Amino acid sequence: MKQLGLFPCVALALNLLVSPTFAAVGKGAKGKDAAPATPHNLSEWQFGTLLFGTQPTAADLKGKVVVVENWGVNCGPCVASLPHLAELDKKLRSKGLCIIGAESQNSSKEAIKPLLDKFKVEYAITAGASGPIAVTGIPRCFIFDGQGALVYDGFPSGPGFEKAIKESLKKVKVPAQSKL
Repeated sequence: MKQLGLFPCVALALNLLVSPTFAAVGKGAKGKDAAPATPHNLSEWQFGTLLFGTQPTAADLKGKVVVVENWGVNCGPCVASLPHLAELDKKLRSKGLCIIGAESQNSSKEAIKPLLDKFKVEYAITAGASGPIAVTGIPRCFIFDGQGALVYDGFPSGPGFEKAIKESLKKVKVPAQSKL
């Protein structure tokens, strides 16, 4: 069996220490990882300049399940999540999912484009995003249900990420010609 070197183990441990808390958000959430008493809504968020894809408008997002991922080109776990998010986008866009990648390291379009091409990312990429929750580490995802309520705050491969998407999509009615 091949042994892992010290560097990958230390990098993984540091990533786990700085990764966001995995929180189940919504009614009935209890315990130390529960959501704050004040619920957050998608309407409280603003997105930076569109870098790639189609700029989602408030009308486009209405009634959709929206994933906002704060990520960066120089973040290994962020880059590792791109293929998974691209696959979810391809598979679930027609069912009401909209993913917005908020590049949070102020990288140039020239640095971002090769990654998007490599992993076939077709969802909107913006120059960051801001909202009522401070993002202190990346990657970090926020999932909003069809009513715009925050239902997940955590790592894109964290416990409950896909479940939050699938549960929220069950409650969404998508028009036949949705473009996002």
